[in-house]
Order: sequence, then C-alpha cells, then structure tokens
Amino acid sequence: MRTTVMLAALALIMGCGGDKGDSGDTSAPTSTAGTAGASGTAGATGTAGTATGGTERDGMTVYSEVCIACHGVDGRGSAAGPDLEPFAASYTDEQIADVALNGFGNMDPMSVTEGEALAVAAYIKTLF
Repeated sequence: MRTTVMLAALALIMGCGGDKGDSGDTSAPTSTAGTAGASGTAGATGTAGTATGGTERDGMTVYSEVCIACHGVDGRGSAAGPDLEPFAASYTDEQIADVALNGFGNMDPMSVTEGEALAVAAYIKTLF
C-alpha cells in the first residue's frame, strides 16, 4: 500500500501537466512516434525495465508509474486528468504515443522512450 501511494505521488509530481489552461481539445495530435520495428518495443505487458537504457518498461508498468496519478487506475480520469476512453477509441497507438512523448493540452511530455510510449498506448486501449 505504501509503495502504491508513493508511486502515485511521484507520478503526480513528475507526470501531470502544469497549469497551462484547459484547452478541451480532443483532436488528434500530429504523431512523431514511429511504429514498432526492428529495434523491438515492449508490448502492453512486455518486459519491465527502465526509461533510460536497458530493457524498456512494459505498458502496464509505465501506466502505473507515470499515468495513474492523473488518469486513474481504470483510465477514467480524475480532477488532474481526463478520461482516456475517447482518446483510446479515436487515436492510433502512434498518436497516443505522441501525446506521451510531446504533451498535449494540459499534459506535459512524459519521461519515457518511444517504445515505452507505444507500449503504454497499447495498454491504455486494453482498459476499455
């Protein structure tokens, strides 16, 4: 329990967007994230690792460490971040990964690799 609270607090401090104003924009961002290829990326439930060097973290791990504080355990959102279901339904994995990498609206860019961003995008889609 203590670890979960500490991870959620850390994710809130590191991951949630600052006070940029609520754009309310749910239009798809222009994607700069690539697709999984020869370099191999972790899947939605692939091998856990770190964001810098070594094996990439899987989508569930990234979500738990970076996204959960704002978007909730089930992706339905909180006061700090929106419900992800509309995004999961209308964005490609690459577009969701682009949001993770570059930020969008009130959300700041996340400290994740491109492979981790694609893995968390795939994981988010499993929530709905």
